[in-house]
Amino acid sequence: GPGLLDCLGWINPWFLALAFAFWLLNLLTDSYLLRVLLRSVDDDMPFRQCVYAFLGNEFLTAVTPFQSGGQPVMVYIMHQNNVSVGKGILITFFKTAGQIYFFALMAPVVLLIWPQFLQVPGLTAFYIYGILFFGYFIVLTIFVFFKPHAAKRVTMRIFSFLRRFKFFRKKNLGKGLRKTLKEIDVFSYFIKSVLKKKKLTFLWLFLLTAVSWGFKFMVAIAVLWGLGEVLNVAQGLGGQAVTNFLSFFAPTPGGSGVFEFTTNAVFKGVVDKKELLFVFVVIWRFITYYLSVVLGALVVIKVLKIKKKSLDDEESAIEHDLSTPAARDYSH
Repeated sequence: GPGLLDCLGWINPWFLALAFAFWLLNLLTDSYLLRVLLRSVDDDMPFRQCVYAFLGNEFLTAVTPFQSGGQPVMVYIMHQNNVSVGKGILITFFKTAGQIYFFALMAPVVLLIWPQFLQVPGLTAFYIYGILFFGYFIVLTIFVFFKPHAAKRVTMRIFSFLRRFKFFRKKNLGKGLRKTLKEIDVFSYFIKSVLKKKKLTFLWLFLLTAVSWGFKFMVAIAVLWGLGEVLNVAQGLGGQAVTNFLSFFAPTPGGSGVFEFTTNAVFKGVVDKKELLFVFVVIWRFITYYLSVVLGALVVIKVLKIKKKSLDDEESAIEHDLSTPAARDYSH
């Protein structure tokens, strides 16, 4: 297929600029959400640092399996700005939970309005995969709120079950289990604390999450406009809610391959010019993925100055901080 420069030659430059503008609005909105969450736990840091946290998260999310590596770098940046490790983990976990609930709510609504997305060939396994992971998270959060000890027991049984399979025996399940159990405690505390003191935080979380992802979804719409497509914008936005539901827990680094496959499959039923799908996916993925990876890498290397430290080193440092009495005091 054609390369990136060839694909860029297909698109109207004004709509390409519009796509970049939507990406920038996504960045700014998501960074502002981080600041709102910081203030909800009586803390704050400069907006520029929130932008750095967003880009660093995008980079490490893109290069780690299950898109799970972004949280440590966000915690690291917040810690460098005098936010305790405990609060940093609370915020990053809650931010992730907001995204998961957003897609868990949006995807069924979209599928009710456009049931043809359910009939897209080759996506049945992805739907089952998405339902299992989203369902597990939703049930887990309900248990965490009402019966955190039961949530831990269920989680330990699931990890014990996974050890029966050769693929998972090769992984460091013990570390994953410890991290999951710790996050159950963190999430339980944060939910109860915010419900008591700052209920509006939940409204801001859902609203800004929706607006941020709306801007990101509009990148694809702008690219399709630039390629001469006239499409149902609502359907285009809904289609992306479905692809993110299918790909959110993809085991590949940054969801690479999975996002491209599901997006191409879903948008076959949305666009008229099927021959432009490859060009569309290349440009869209460049703006929403590779651009963030490059800028995020610069943040990690130049701003954080942790060139010689691996992600595992950073996670070890956070684990050490969490073991101290000061880190366990979430309110200070």
